[in-house]
This record gives sequence, C-alpha cells and structure tokens, in this order.
Amino acid sequence: MTKTGAHPFGYVLNVPMNSYSKAKFSRENSMKGEHMKKTCLYILLILFFSGCQTTYKHPVKEAKDLEHDKYECEKVAKKLAKDAGSPDSPFIIQDETERCLKLKFGWTRADS
Repeated sequence: MTKTGAHPFGYVLNVPMNSYSKAKFSRENSMKGEHMKKTCLYILLILFFSGCQTTYKHPVKEAKDLEHDKYECEKVAKKLAKDAGSPDSPFIIQDETERCLKLKFGWTRADS
C-alpha cells in the first residue's frame, strides 16, 4: 500500500487489474447498460400506450353504437390507406377513422 493525501481514506491499494478482472468489470458494466436500456424502453412504451386511448362522445348514441360505427369507419380508412399506397400506415388509418366518425356518424372526441 502506498500513502496518498488525495484519497479520502488516506491509502490507495495499487493492484494492477489482470485481463480476467478487466473483462469481468467491462461485462458487468455492459450488462448494467443493457438493463438500463430495457428499463427505459419499457417505461417509454407504457407511457406511450397509456396515452393512446381516445374517447368519443355523441349527443344521442351510446357506447355500443360507437363500436359499430368505428368498425365501419376503420374499413373505409384501411381502404383509403391502401389506395394511397400505405396500407399499414397507422397515421392515415387513425386520421381517416376519426374523420369518418365525425362527418358520417356525428362522433366527436371527448378531449376536444
């Protein structure tokens, strides 16, 4: 051991790391980084999907009518997306579904 004034405990053990301990140290840090990435991804997915629920209101219809109307509008929206060359575009499908619900069936978003 060598005495030094810079270390808070006063002594530093000068032991060189061999290749095994270096590999173990770097693998442990790598695993911690992967765990952190997965945790952040899960948190972002939860936040994203928790904000994706849209509610609608109608002056005279009930919630059971919404499911039927929404199904009809989604069929039209998927056809429009396919005709536009983007059959799997969730943005086109969602926008066209909302537009159809409003214009054809009279539904409005509850949050607007």
